[in-house]
Amino acid sequence: YSTGNVSGDEHVGGIAGEVISSSTTIANNAAINQKINESSYVNRIVGDPGYSNVKNNFALDTMTINGGYSSNVGDLRYSGTPKLIDKLTTQETYSADPTGGLGWKFGNDKDNPWKIDEGNGYPYLYWQKIAP
Repeated sequence: YSTGNVSGDEHVGGIAGEVISSSTTIANNAAINQKINESSYVNRIVGDPGYSNVKNNFALDTMTINGGYSSNVGDLRYSGTPKLIDKLTTQETYSADPTGGLGWKFGNDKDNPWKIDEGNGYPYLYWQKIAP
């Protein structure tokens, strides 16, 4: 996932900018950026996905896009499924189906690397001593 502010000149996204390869898959990510700044072709997930396979990504619903314009806003490949902050601070949002999550695994080892302080922060890796 990504957090913080992102900026660039063109083809800017919270997860990726411009994807050239058709063999690229961008899936199961969360763009939790507060703001994206750029001058053209900006979207919450991918600035320009090209012919890549972009699916099942979430984006902060209140993310602001400054400058340029957001193209293909209704296309979830570009903008991701919008999620409010209260959903982005719960394990269910990121966990495996059938809850409709991203398939992230929570626990205390390399096979289940994610942890979360529910309602108080975003996911972090189990080996991190404190949540970011």
